[in-house]
Amino acid sequence: MSEKDVSSRRDVLKTAGALAAGAAVSGLFTAAKAVAAEEGKAPRLGMVIDLRKCVGCFSCQVSCKMENGVPMAGFNSWVKVYDMGEYPKAKRVFLPRLCNHCEGTEKDKVPPCVKICPEYPKKKQTFTTADGKKITYRDGATYKRPDGLILIDNDPCTGCGKCIKECAFGSRYFDPRIKSGADKTKNAVGKCNFCRHRIEKGLEPACVRNCVGKARTFGDLNDPNSEVSQLIKNNPAKTLKPPKLKEDIRPRVYYIGLDEDVAKIEAKTEEEINTKPRIIYSL
Repeated sequence: MSEKDVSSRRDVLKTAGALAAGAAVSGLFTAAKAVAAEEGKAPRLGMVIDLRKCVGCFSCQVSCKMENGVPMAGFNSWVKVYDMGEYPKAKRVFLPRLCNHCEGTEKDKVPPCVKICPEYPKKKQTFTTADGKKITYRDGATYKRPDGLILIDNDPCTGCGKCIKECAFGSRYFDPRIKSGADKTKNAVGKCNFCRHRIEKGLEPACVRNCVGKARTFGDLNDPNSEVSQLIKNNPAKTLKPPKLKEDIRPRVYYIGLDEDVAKIEAKTEEEINTKPRIIYSL
């Protein structure tokens, strides 16, 4: 990649903005109002995974663990492997998974994991866009930033695990090495944060940067000219629909070339699957 290309990517990613601390505000504050400041003023960060290019190398999974210090017992990014069918029509399908950084429903714009968190909303914070605009929002143990990142603040977290149970994509886990900030008898929660520390410096998430097949693309979904927006526009991009989803919470991870059989299995509970494929989790 040329220096010009690298600079261009960094310019796009710098729209993630910077996070500055604000003062706490007393009184009641509903979850919907806490994230209602978005209104297109901040980028909508998302990812497209082109499964036609995925070679099943697991570099996304490995690089994520290395970059973020993910414990052996958990995964921020992982690859599901489906062995399906019988000879001569057997096939192996790779399905990379991670937190989908859901927008929430059209009505309240609050993801289920945020809505269920007993320690949300908390302090008032300020998000600064690339052009200097300031957007106020509320943080919490689990919260949604104006650019769409679903983040965790361990300090107020009680380790109740409600967000883990509520996540339809199975993207959260207890970190056995870290105690929750508010209850030292329980463990902290971990998940993908799109490599927040990297994108705030204008860098790509580690899984994108290290994808051998260049199957992953990250960027601003609010920008119609961004690479992610163009991929979604010009390809039959789909989101996963796990059975736990009762309504459209608008995931921000899109798949191109999603195998129809895998999509159907992902949309069913284990009890509903008559012919179970061999599903391998890389550990």
